Amino acid sequence: MTNLIVGVIAIPIVVTGWLIATEKVTVPIRRTSLRARVRAGAWFLPAAAVLGAVLIYPVLYSIVKSCYNADGSDFVGLSNYWRIFTNASVLPVLRNNLIWVVAFTVVTTLVGLIVAICADRVRYERIAMTIVMLPTAISLTATAVIFQLMYQYRSEHKPQTGTVSALASLIPGIGSQAWIQNPRLSTFSIILAAVWVHAGIATIILSTGVKAIPAELVEAARIDGANGLGILRHVTLPVLWPTIVTVGTIQVIYALKIFDIVYIMTGGSYNSDVLSNKIYTELFLANDLGQASALSVFLVVLVLPIVYFNIRQLRK
Repeated sequence: MTNLIVGVIAIPIVVTGWLIATEKVTVPIRRTSLRARVRAGAWFLPAAAVLGAVLIYPVLYSIVKSCYNADGSDFVGLSNYWRIFTNASVLPVLRNNLIWVVAFTVVTTLVGLIVAICADRVRYERIAMTIVMLPTAISLTATAVIFQLMYQYRSEHKPQTGTVSALASLIPGIGSQAWIQNPRLSTFSIILAAVWVHAGIATIILSTGVKAIPAELVEAARIDGANGLGILRHVTLPVLWPTIVTVGTIQVIYALKIFDIVYIMTGGSYNSDVLSNKIYTELFLANDLGQASALSVFLVVLVLPIVYFNIRQLRK
């Protein structure tokens, strides 16, 4: 309750009072350039304070605690980081995150690209885009519950109530499967659920890029004798490439920090654990603050280069 009062009431009052006081101080300054610099610095300070409190301080705190043991009493140096690459329980987690980065990014971007290109060529584009965007309005918690029901598996002698299991039972050679209980299928089954939610965002971004392609380029390609595939290969994809890269980097960042849908669907069981879920397990179940902090810092190090690359692409 105290944190709520501080966040909702105290901080806005303090910031408002600071800005009012700043304006009273800067108004008497005669030099326009000096007044502008003073005002800019004064307005920047509250933002810098909030940024430092909610972002910089936690990162620095995690870096410090990652060099201590589980209860933070003894300094252990970089041993927690060494355990990331030598601990048998962490290596499968890194492998699963790599699978997420590759499979989720490729499938989501590819689905978005196909839908964006195809929808641009039909009359009922708005209807198609609305259908694709509908899952994005559903929370990942609800998505996890929906797909748990769709993946529900019963023994072969009982009727399948899960949609996916029931459909798979009709296909020769596949049959019904324990999709999220099977260690070989659990990660890919969860990725499919995440793609269902995020493909709409990728489609919208790529659709904007498709509509931004100059009509002159398409007409010139047709005059030169290019067919539909030729236009796609030599015009659409090259022009869309920066947008495709941007969408891909967004999906990579999401795949690296995926947590909620994995936690709800399997809790990290059945060989589906990922970094964020491992951090939660180490901190709240194993009570190992040092290892949890090291994993957090490691995750930040993985994400930062991609964020920097994405910012550069957006500026271009």
